[in-house]
Amino acid sequence: MKRSGTIGLLLVCAFATSLRAQDAPPAEDPPSAAEAPSAGASSGEEPPIPETGEPQPEQPKGPPQELRLSLTGWQRVEARARLDDGPAALSVYRSSFQAQASRFFGLFARGSVGASYEWSRYDLHQARDVDPPRPPTAKDPWDRLHVASVRLEGQLFLSRKFYLSAFVSGRLGFEEGTELERSFTVAAFFLAGWRITEDFELLFGAGGVTQLEDSPTAFPALGVRWKITDWLRVDLLGPQLRFTATPHEGLELTFRVAWQNRQYRFAKRRSLFAEHILQDSLVEVVAGLSWFPTEVFGIRAELGVIAYRELELFDPDGDDVYRLQGGDPGVLAALGLELRF
Repeated sequence: MKRSGTIGLLLVCAFATSLRAQDAPPAEDPPSAAEAPSAGASSGEEPPIPETGEPQPEQPKGPPQELRLSLTGWQRVEARARLDDGPAALSVYRSSFQAQASRFFGLFARGSVGASYEWSRYDLHQARDVDPPRPPTAKDPWDRLHVASVRLEGQLFLSRKFYLSAFVSGRLGFEEGTELERSFTVAAFFLAGWRITEDFELLFGAGGVTQLEDSPTAFPALGVRWKITDWLRVDLLGPQLRFTATPHEGLELTFRVAWQNRQYRFAKRRSLFAEHILQDSLVEVVAGLSWFPTEVFGIRAELGVIAYRELELFDPDGDDVYRLQGGDPGVLAALGLELRF
């Protein structure tokens, strides 16, 4: 199967996206806590200077050293849309949760650990050979698909212009009843960041991935980050182009065009397509709104279209046995809540 290159670009995108809100602290002239980057909300105002004449302890400089934690939950609906030129149509409902903890270590290093889980229900209608007739009391064979992942990430800031990033993740894509050890994949990447100017940055490096019933693949990784104005930036990271605007404090507007890919291994007990692999690839165009009324709590909403979709089934040997693609654009909507500590 010729899937690894695309999957790898997607993982590069997931890795590099986590870097877009970070600016490398300089090796000299450390910034104040309010100026330094962080994975979550800013630490706020500088502490007031006491008016007494007594000597005061020196305030720590550089990025905040305390542990930062973010928790995010999403509900997403992909409305029914026709696939291929036939009567087949697909709608999807997803529920997901992500957690991430990060911390700076001194002025020159940052580490983070994250975990995520997503449950998906696929309703496939009138697809010959994929959705055969079955008793009304039978389970929907597409309603218990899961993705769980864990990731470790680190950055080393070499100077004001250069930094290094490393990332490794493990992922399970499975249906209930599947042998989990056969649903496990690993990805690892190494990127270097070059801050050409204060507002323009290049990312370049390499990575590798393993895939379900496919050979491991290594490939280059590239990205661009450009701060156009004080309130507008653009990120081209892997297969995602993203515009972010912050017209007001606590308010963020986004627009992105991105390629997504998910893989699931079916259970052995299934009477049809036992232990097969379902791969769902799509191109989405999405506008988003995020509002943080406080530094701790935020609401996120997204609305967009799925411009292109390809649904494939592969047998346990990795051969393509069924494919649905193209069709009509489908509407998607998502609502999320985020907590930052």
